[in-house]
Amino acid sequence: MADQPHDRKPTPVNFDTHSRSQQTTSRNLFFAASLISAISIPIHILATLNLGINIHSPHLPTALDGPSDIRLRSVERATRVAFNYVNVGLFISAVMQHRWAQTNGPQTPHDKAVLLGTLLGGGIVGAQFWRINVYPPLGCLWIAPGLAALGWALAE
Repeated sequence: MADQPHDRKPTPVNFDTHSRSQQTTSRNLFFAASLISAISIPIHILATLNLGINIHSPHLPTALDGPSDIRLRSVERATRVAFNYVNVGLFISAVMQHRWAQTNGPQTPHDKAVLLGTLLGGGIVGAQFWRINVYPPLGCLWIAPGLAALGWALAE
């Protein structure tokens, strides 16, 4: 007698394959985030060398504008120092995102705080760049942290 449709056993779902696929996707997202952060460093350095910071930009607070050349030079120097120090944050982000690709996401509360901090900080600073129609920084401020957050969500 042939098997009746109700007598057949369902085909088991291979959850290992699905979770491996999710892990691979998660890993790739973290690696992509790390790559964006790392690539942003030399771009940032070149922007500094090419005087990509326009100290006479109308976007600087008017409180910094003044008749004093000394004051302007001080603001310019401070801006360059701060601009260069951003490379440290980009380096840390790239290293952490690379680490998370290997560990299947942030594991410790400190790791999670770093990722949440980059999301929050990148969101706030990125919104300021968006408002003044400056879009290149959004790669490391929104896209890289967003990819890392998506990788984290898939890793969970």
